[in-house]
Amino acid sequence: LARHVDIPRTTTAFILNKLKQAGLVTIQKEGKRKYWHSYGVSSKQISTLLNLLNYSRNTHNKNITHKTVKGFSNIIQAIIKEVSILTEGSRIFSIQNAISVRHAFSTLPEKDILLFHTLIKKKKIVLEGVSEKSAMNSLSLINQSQLKSYFGRATVVTLVDDGMLSDFPEVHVIGNTVVCIDYSTQVATMICSEIISKLTK
Repeated sequence: LARHVDIPRTTTAFILNKLKQAGLVTIQKEGKRKYWHSYGVSSKQISTLLNLLNYSRNTHNKNITHKTVKGFSNIIQAIIKEVSILTEGSRIFSIQNAISVRHAFSTLPEKDILLFHTLIKKKKIVLEGVSEKSAMNSLSLINQSQLKSYFGRATVVTLVDDGMLSDFPEVHVIGNTVVCIDYSTQVATMICSEIISKLTK
């Protein structure tokens, strides 16, 4: 892998170890060699990782900006702003563990959730995400109007075993922006770079 993208083996090993901690790759040892095998990782995700590694090698001016947003209403308004500039038919990529989903359903302002759903349906945006199986139990926390707002929304969700995402923050990739949400502090970090949308194509 390191030879394929021409980056230091130490950088590659660091990323592979992070993927191993997340349960996305396994190691098979044969003598002095280690063989890494993907587990639940699609070829598109591997391609994205390779693009990211290659970009980290080739770029000198990253043009990366970030900001912090506090308060649930401000967070979802910032997300709505990012969604509003997406082109029709774009995709939003997300990782939400079961705890994040429960927090989202129980704490985010209903009017903002409804506005978000209206916007993504109008723009025909596809939500593609990974969550844990017990996250589906959280649907019981929402009222009928919120539940109806999900109808007609294009969503692709991969469910993994509970606990596999417990170490992950809630993450959304929206165009050129990555949003990481911490519900315990009501703080989101937004990282922006033009390379982000290129890596997910």
